[in-house]
Amino acid sequence: MKYLKEYGYGIKELLQTTMVYFHLSNGFTVGQTEKGANIFISRSDYIYDEVFEKKGYYEVERMGLDGFYKMGEIKENNHTFDFWISSDNDWCHWFRIYYISKNYPIENF
Repeated sequence: MKYLKEYGYGIKELLQTTMVYFHLSNGFTVGQTEKGANIFISRSDYIYDEVFEKKGYYEVERMGLDGFYKMGEIKENNHTFDFWISSDNDWCHWFRIYYISKNYPIENF
């Protein structure tokens, strides 16, 4: 519980965070940034490529902690994308805070 408090979350998010930890959930939205991006909690070591590919989205570019995804198989990178995902460099051993484009909540995947 101490870790959730350090990130500004609490008992309300504990059950869902536990489900993330035990791989029963891909993550859950906890809010939005000032610019409208969704903030969500997921596993600290999770790679979303497989989850996104099941819905037809493929990574077109990666810049550090930021991944950019586009619908359909990518033949060449023309620097366009449908949505992005990013994470905080800070994390605890059982969850991490992520950000995703506003029209693409993690629950849709």
